[in-house]
Amino acid sequence: MAWSFSGRGLEICSCKTFCPCWLTADVQPDEGWCAAIFALDCAEGVSDKGVDLAGVKIAMLADWPGNFHHGNGKARLYFDPAVSAEQQAAIGAIFEGEAEGPVPALWNAVIDEWLPPTTTEVGINWDQNTVSIAAVGETTMTALTDANGNPVHMHNSVSQVAIGVERLNLMAVDGAAWADPDLREWQAADGVNFEFSWAS
Repeated sequence: MAWSFSGRGLEICSCKTFCPCWLTADVQPDEGWCAAIFALDCAEGVSDKGVDLAGVKIAMLADWPGNFHHGNGKARLYFDPAVSAEQQAAIGAIFEGEAEGPVPALWNAVIDEWLPPTTTEVGINWDQNTVSIAAVGETTMTALTDANGNPVHMHNSVSQVAIGVERLNLMAVDGAAWADPDLREWQAADGVNFEFSWAS
């Protein structure tokens, strides 16, 4: 049985202005290393074992010694307490490369070490544009707009194609710190939000 997982997500990065890893593997992150958070709010989905994934909120915190595309990353998944053990196992398989499909294959290629997952409050507030992981960090995002007040967005970058995200909406962030004791401490410097629809 195939799996599917779709909804809204956001990414926050340690690089200033915009994360260059979205664009190409041929540049270095601002600090020489990369740290990021992905937070996903699943509207609907089902695992390959028939587990309902609708309503799941999760986050992934990760860091890399260089450009994301070159791998050697370390990461941890954070599950909101409302996510059941069955749902955690299903999402874990998608992210940690055990499931079939291009998205698990991507994470498997760039993450070498998965830290044990943590169950803690994961907050994603789309009205206020905030994301938080209890005791780890919280960031507020503001949409970037042009002179006419229209959102600034991007299409068809290398990483967008790799994870099947059609449009990135560029966001400014508040510079808040993120700190997991087993990962690099860093400050949020830029971000995007997007809609995703992943399947095997």
